[in-house]
Amino acid sequence: MIAATRRLVSTAVPPGTNRLIVAHAPNMADLMGYFVKPEGTVVVIRPKGVDKFEYLASIPPTLWQQLLK
Repeated sequence: MIAATRRLVSTAVPPGTNRLIVAHAPNMADLMGYFVKPEGTVVVIRPKGVDKFEYLASIPPTLWQQLLK
């Protein structure tokens, strides 16, 4: 499961698109090395190819409404 998720987050998507992966925090912790809190937090990752990715940001649910403005 972790290897498949690593491939997903490290593979680029076509320009002008994004990939959304819904996962549980423990699964992301296994992949990234830390537990994402609180539940429902959006994690922004940049694909870097060949099983590599860069963590960019976390957006907790309390900030979602601000992003809609």
